[in-house]
Amino acid sequence: MRILPVASEADALGMVEQREAELTLRALTIVAHTIKTEGWFNLRIAGEVPAYGNRMRIGIVGKRPELLAALDAAIASLTPEEVDEIVNRHVAIDVASGVGRILLLRISAGFFLLLLLAYLWIRHLRGVNQRLAALGRQLGEDIAARQRVEQALKESEERYRSLVEMAHESIIVVQDANRALLFERLERALAAAQRNHHLLAVLFIDLDGFKPVNDRYGHDIGDALLQAVAQRLQGLVRESDAAARIGGDEFVVLLPMIAADEDADNVAGKLHTALASPFDIHGQRIIISGSIGVALYPRDGDSAPALMQRADCAMYREKQIAHAR
Repeated sequence: MRILPVASEADALGMVEQREAELTLRALTIVAHTIKTEGWFNLRIAGEVPAYGNRMRIGIVGKRPELLAALDAAIASLTPEEVDEIVNRHVAIDVASGVGRILLLRISAGFFLLLLLAYLWIRHLRGVNQRLAALGRQLGEDIAARQRVEQALKESEERYRSLVEMAHESIIVVQDANRALLFERLERALAAAQRNHHLLAVLFIDLDGFKPVNDRYGHDIGDALLQAVAQRLQGLVRESDAAARIGGDEFVVLLPMIAADEDADNVAGKLHTALASPFDIHGQRIIISGSIGVALYPRDGDSAPALMQRADCAMYREKQIAHAR
């Protein structure tokens, strides 16, 4: 409740009209009585309260004028404290300024409930965050595992490609190395034959029927067959002789010292028989043959290239004769 003092009653009425106050009263005793009987609070009241004094008015019945003097004398004998006590006894307003216990309990309960809800919500969010974090970690691990698998597959593919390339290159290197080693031994054998005046023979061998084997059984069987042929040839010649694969399905046998031309022909015959015998390659029975050309030093040439060329030509002549039959 707020009381707004004004200079005149007209000002108080003007404030009521302008909604600046709810009502206008002339005396505080009337204000107190009205508030007490009507239960009004939080009111803005405009009143004329110049030089306020706690005055009290008492009405006298006109038929008893003698009471006026008695009342005046009685009132005049009252002290200001007694007047206030009498007024407050009838029109006093007791407005509690403290906070009620029930209201305080309600506020406390509401505040506690709010804290409990906030705590539960925070726990819920924390659980959600933990699940999301675990899901994120699992997703990251899955992605990392997939990347590792892809990297392993890529590396495996690269290794396989490298092995294939290396295998191809190694075949070429081995063939080149065999050719170079064969020519080196042939040069040394020619020098010795020239010094010691003895005969030397070069046998050029080309396999017949090898390509159909490769086409039918695959390159693995074909490679194994070539290795078996090389081992069989090496087993038929002397330790001083040499047998080498120089490329594809072509082999060369070097006889660095022979006594007569017929010795080379005899070795060629043995090689023909050996190549015509069946080969057992990974459970497959394979039959091939070979065309063999012979070149002799000094009859067919006195250098390694010349002897190799004459032996190659002789091999092709034998192959043509075999096809013509």
